[in-house]
Amino acid sequence: MLFMQGMTILKSDKEFKNNFKQILGMQISAPNYQQFFSETLFSNIKSYIDIPQKDYRVVSVGIQPSVALFNGFYILDAFLPNYELSYREQFRVILNKELQKSDQIGETFQKAGNHCYIFAEEYLTALSHENYTKGMEINDLRLNFKPLKELGCDLIFSSMRIKNFENNRDVTFLKKFTDKNAFWDIFVYKIN
Repeated sequence: MLFMQGMTILKSDKEFKNNFKQILGMQISAPNYQQFFSETLFSNIKSYIDIPQKDYRVVSVGIQPSVALFNGFYILDAFLPNYELSYREQFRVILNKELQKSDQIGETFQKAGNHCYIFAEEYLTALSHENYTKGMEINDLRLNFKPLKELGCDLIFSSMRIKNFENNRDVTFLKKFTDKNAFWDIFVYKIN
């Protein structure tokens, strides 16, 4: 029985597999702590924006909102144990078009009440097959920008290029940020 439990953990738990590979001296695709939080990269973003961080709000796509929070940005999305239901409903309106793309993403949003952040169907589908999706692009992220702006959102930080934002009058691409020591490349978009 203990052997079966060990095999189940080894087969299905990505974090356990990565830790086990590290112990054996094998290469892993997951970022370490410094790469994950990418302080230099986000410091460059902060310098580029050149506005006090308290004066604007951000949401993240393809990265945990905690990364932006760790780096001093004021976030509107988060992994929260407890928050107002009305706030979640505001996020539902923002994500409505994206949630309709598949039953899986709608179900994920419905069941994962502590996940109050931007769900991207293409990203979640890719993530179910990989540990991380570095280098991926999103072809069609459908957000309702007006309620996002009403929440106070000014910027979107994305670990992936969002193709349909290129011809969208509601969003302006500002810059792609890279750093050789960071796990992420960050694409910064401004909500008009």
